[in-house]
Amino acid sequence: MISDSNATDVNDAALVGLINASADRADIELKASGKYGLHVIADIADVPTTTLVHAREKFLNGTSEELNVNGSVTPVVFTVAPPSGQVWYLKNLVAYIDDNGTGTPDQFGNIATLTNGCLLQIERNSTTYNIVNLATNTGISSSFHEKTSDITDFISGNNTFFGAFPLSPSITLNGTLSDKIKMTIRDDLTGLNYFRLSTIIWRVI
Repeated sequence: MISDSNATDVNDAALVGLINASADRADIELKASGKYGLHVIADIADVPTTTLVHAREKFLNGTSEELNVNGSVTPVVFTVAPPSGQVWYLKNLVAYIDDNGTGTPDQFGNIATLTNGCLLQIERNSTTYNIVNLATNTGISSSFHEKTSDITDFISGNNTFFGAFPLSPSITLNGTLSDKIKMTIRDDLTGLNYFRLSTIIWRVI
């Protein structure tokens, strides 16, 4: 790599890059001639190889993915957590809700406004951070606003909601630090037919 804006002008500096690359390292030597006598040598150490896998992970309580539970007396926690030794990058969250009949903005699906709400949190290195507390359809639509759709099933008359909650920048979960993202159900959601939550991730392997 040689660069000189005007090779005949002695005041210009010609930049020369010498690259010696092998399978796992590259030695770069930069030299310049002329008025600005530059001589820089940079040695780049071994470059690690990282492999990412795109996947969908469900929020689970034990083995159950059904969030339409009664958490009004004892809150029910649904989590996504990488195993020890893995790092996950959460791209977005996806919510699926199905109910009977038509809901209003201040309801949750077709049930009354939640008293306590569904609390979404992350735990990073033993510290808990609140993301959002969902108690109404307005709150659901505002958070899960990307590519949302409200679909009326013309056969059963049920309402179905799909929505994506974009996470930008992504949330990083480190399994070695016991990081997790969780949704705590603190009201009675048994009036819903379905309530499921998942996350789209990049997983380092």
